[in-house]
Amino acid sequence: MFMKKILSLIVIVLIVSCTKKSSDPVQQDPGMLEGYLKENPGITVQKTTSSLISYRNGYATSRGYHFKPLKDIKITDIGGKIAEKGTFKIKISNIDTGWSKDNGWTDILTDSITITDISSFQYKTVSKEIILNADKNYVISYFNLSHNSVYDAGSGLQNEYIGMPLKINDIEIERIYWTYDMILDGVYQSMEQGFTNGLGLFRGLVDFKYELVQ
Repeated sequence: MFMKKILSLIVIVLIVSCTKKSSDPVQQDPGMLEGYLKENPGITVQKTTSSLISYRNGYATSRGYHFKPLKDIKITDIGGKIAEKGTFKIKISNIDTGWSKDNGWTDILTDSITITDISSFQYKTVSKEIILNADKNYVISYFNLSHNSVYDAGSGLQNEYIGMPLKINDIEIERIYWTYDMILDGVYQSMEQGFTNGLGLFRGLVDFKYELVQ
């Protein structure tokens, strides 16, 4: 009788445990930049329109950053935190052979993500294999016509200053990237582009998830 009660108790515990596991929400691993911001909750995330640091010469149409993997990685997801709902083009380019679009850049991935929640990072699984090599130079950016779609991370003030290069696990972020595009013959073309070291913040929270290549 005692053994029967013990067995019945074990069965009940297993049923409760399985039920709890099936009803618990699935915890997703954060993206590279998302994880950094979660680990540094003192960094302000705000719309660029609220920032004390203004745009130069108007509003950029693409925002992102220049980065180097410290190990070979495979990109699994792309996304970001964007301050407007809608569909946004995301691009990853190899810039190891040149520092401008007209000087050897190779676009590795051009895709888009639809943002439905402006309060959180959202991601999309990439549909093809994207391998980025250690110590090579890349840019990730997203196209944003509206200045209102851009978030800053950091205020540029000394107590929140984000120094670059910034190492986040297996990734080293070198500096912020931007472009100013105009429509020529019905196509957006880059009129000006550049890199910024000294803002002390991220402007445009485009992001990705990855796994190490074994």
